[in-house]
Amino acid sequence: MNTQSTIYIAGHQGLVGSAILQELLAAGHAPETILTRTHAELDLTNQAAVQAFFAAEKPAQVYLAAAKAGGIHANSTYPADLIYQNLMIQGNLMEAAYQNGVQKLMFFAPSADTLPLDALALSDDSYAFAKTAGIKLCEEYASRDDADYRYILLPVLSGHGVQQHDGSHVDGIAAASINVMNLPKASYSQRKPHVLN
Repeated sequence: MNTQSTIYIAGHQGLVGSAILQELLAAGHAPETILTRTHAELDLTNQAAVQAFFAAEKPAQVYLAAAKAGGIHANSTYPADLIYQNLMIQGNLMEAAYQNGVQKLMFFAPSADTLPLDALALSDDSYAFAKTAGIKLCEEYASRDDADYRYILLPVLSGHGVQQHDGSHVDGIAAASINVMNLPKASYSQRKPHVLN
C-alpha cells in the first residue's frame, strides 16, 4: 500500500468511514494524505460542488462510504428523498472520480442478507433500491479499461456506537476493505460475490 497516495473518504463520520479512517492512519498514512469533508463543507448531492472538489484535490483513491440512511422509519416516511439523495451521492462521486482520473474507488452496500434483490422487496425499501443502483453503476464504470471501481457487500455491522451485538465488527470490516482495495484487479474480479464476512 502506498502510504503517500491521497485518499478521499466520503462519509468519514459514519460507522464504516470512521473505521476506515482510523485503519489508514494506523497503517502509516499521514493525516494530510487523507481527505475528509463534512456535509457542511461539501454537499455530495451537489454535482457542481463535487466536481470542483475532485478537480481541485485529485485524490488517487476514494472510499465511498457516504449514504443517506434512516431504516424503516425513513423508508416509510420519505422514501423518495432516500432514493434521490443516495442516487445523487453515488452518481456524483463516481462520475467526478472518473472524470478526474481517480485510480481506485470502493463502494459499500448492504449484503444480500440485508439487501433485497427482487423487485417486490425493493419497492418497500428505498435505501436498498438506491444501493442496488449504486452497485450496477460501479460495475459499469469498472467495465471501462481505465477505471478500477470496486464494491463490497457489507454484513450487519457492530462496533462503537452501534446498538446491536450481532454481526461483524466494523474494525475488521474496515481492515478487510482496505485489503480488498489494494488487491490486484484480477484478484478482486475473481472474488465474486464481493461479500465481507
